[in-house]
Amino acid sequence: MISLVIETWNVGGEAAPLRKLLYALAPQLDGVELVITHVGLDRRTRDTLADGKRVTWVELPKDADYYTHKNRGFDATTGDIVAFIDGDCEPDPTWLDELIAPFADGALVVAGA
Repeated sequence: MISLVIETWNVGGEAAPLRKLLYALAPQLDGVELVITHVGLDRRTRDTLADGKRVTWVELPKDADYYTHKNRGFDATTGDIVAFIDGDCEPDPTWLDELIAPFADGALVVAGA
């Protein structure tokens, strides 16, 4: 299973960038465990953003830094492969498929830009 961690440290608690990212990723999320870190997104906003998808929401304190978001997000995953994306990214339509493709050939670690 693939787990995708989205950290929202760099979107300053705003839902709009996360909404845009989730919309762009939607076609790539079938069968993907989705973990999203956040600071204070209320239940209604989280439900709206999830749009029916199962999401593990990891709430963090306001003083949590970028790496705390990454690490606590990772801690909440269960997948064999864990991918990370920042909450303000604009991924290509095949970003996740291209990122994980090397694992089929035996790669142990992959980094993307």
